[in-house]
Amino acid sequence: EVQLVSNTFYIFPCGHTFHSHCIVQDLDPEQKAKLDSEETGSEAVNNYLSRECPYCGSHMIEMIDKPFINDEDIERIAKEWE
Repeated sequence: EVQLVSNTFYIFPCGHTFHSHCIVQDLDPEQKAKLDSEETGSEAVNNYLSRECPYCGSHMIEMIDKPFINDEDIERIAKEWE
């Protein structure tokens, strides 16, 4: 069980707040790949996570015109809905 009170957390100027382990779980695959490419060590990870809010920062702005479902997955997902 994780002690949330004693865990590191991030507060962004936009008002979003995250516990450190929660923010990592909520990253999309592209953000996780960037995080994995960062130097290992808590300071490097902290520097990456504290740059900007993952919900409303530049990464999300860049994602705004990308579809939620990749072209490769459309047929598979459509069959799941039948």
